[in-house]
Amino acid sequence: MKSSNFSCVFIAAATVALGLGLAACSNDDSDAQATITQTVTPADQSNQDDGKETVTVSSGADANAEGGNHAATDLPTEITGYSGEAEHDLTEERLTKEDVTQVLQRAHNGEGKVEWDDDGYWEVEVGDIEIDIDKNGLVLDVDR
Repeated sequence: MKSSNFSCVFIAAATVALGLGLAACSNDDSDAQATITQTVTPADQSNQDDGKETVTVSSGADANAEGGNHAATDLPTEITGYSGEAEHDLTEERLTKEDVTQVLQRAHNGEGKVEWDDDGYWEVEVGDIEIDIDKNGLVLDVDR
């Protein structure tokens, strides 16, 4: 009988220990941070002529213009703000907010490359500067 009681106690203790171990290893916290790695490939620069580039709009943007997506169809004309990542990028890339404003203005003047990303933002590249801007004018990312 003692052997049977000992086995039951041992099994119960092992079950509790295993359960606590699994609970400690799990991460059910909705605030857990995630790391996302994005690889960007430089665009082909063969479309340059006298230092000016022509604006090209991807087929994704054409689909948006035809109502194929709920996102805005027009590139914003003004910058309404900067995300935390974009603010960090400005410092890291040694760019100013004026540089970003000029990229947007030059894109509207027909320079550079403009492409709609299906994730809900515009990718604008003029010269060696690329910005990601959402339909409301919030700059999400800045790269050189």
